[in-house]
Amino acid sequence: MRFLFYIGILCLFSCKKSYSDIYAISDLEQVSLKSDTCLLASISSTNYTNTEEILSLNYVTLTKGYANRLTTINNITNSTRNRFRVFINDTLSIYDGDSIFLDKATKYVKRIATIKRPLELEFDQYEYRFFYKDSLLELKLMYVNGDTIPYYESRYNYANNQLEKIEMYFKPENKLIFQSAFKYEKNIKVKPWIYYYSDFFSLSEHLLVFNFGAMPTAIVTEMESVYFDNDGSTVLGLWKTVFSNYKISKDNYVLRAACFGQRIQSLPYLFQNIELKYQCKN
Repeated sequence: MRFLFYIGILCLFSCKKSYSDIYAISDLEQVSLKSDTCLLASISSTNYTNTEEILSLNYVTLTKGYANRLTTINNITNSTRNRFRVFINDTLSIYDGDSIFLDKATKYVKRIATIKRPLELEFDQYEYRFFYKDSLLELKLMYVNGDTIPYYESRYNYANNQLEKIEMYFKPENKLIFQSAFKYEKNIKVKPWIYYYSDFFSLSEHLLVFNFGAMPTAIVTEMESVYFDNDGSTVLGLWKTVFSNYKISKDNYVLRAACFGQRIQSLPYLFQNIELKYQCKN
């Protein structure tokens, strides 16, 4: 088994909190007069002075999981990239060459077939299967080259419907190889805005475009990740990132946040200072 992280990218975290306050409520800003009708339209990352990257979503209909285009503008390389989603029918879409299968009733992602290689794996085909309990993603299985035994298994644990821990196993030997733990400001409730799944290594854009069940309604303050050697017990890396300086609209949408640490491979858009904008049905 090969399980190698890009250390320069996923040396996730070595940082400390620089703000005394976790968040601020803006009484002057309101996203929508109909506060439950808004979806994420763009997320941008700045290095305190200049905007480095902007990801924007276009929706065929303003419904969660119905984005049909993701545009990335990189101001460092002066490049623009568009990823398009093709709707084959109500349970199948094609996105960037991947086949995305949806549950007919909930429209949650059930299965993804792709040739994109996560981490340093060298197989030809990958299939992900997703299992939900109520509205929460509970289990993700990854199969390779048509095998019937999963190669990786990710288990998602929640407390009060907020993602608390991710455990990822090398399934043939049932060895823990990666885990993430999360802390929240429990007294602050926000509108659902983004997923925190740190184990979607080659599927980070899918988390923006598609519906993987309920999103967190508490703001994350810390994310700590550990990965292990092939024996499942030797710690090879331990990193922590801190989220702070949140700005929240008076109708409880996250407008801004600061992430202290290096870029997270599975959540590359949560980097430096982020600003979020929304599209609403007004």
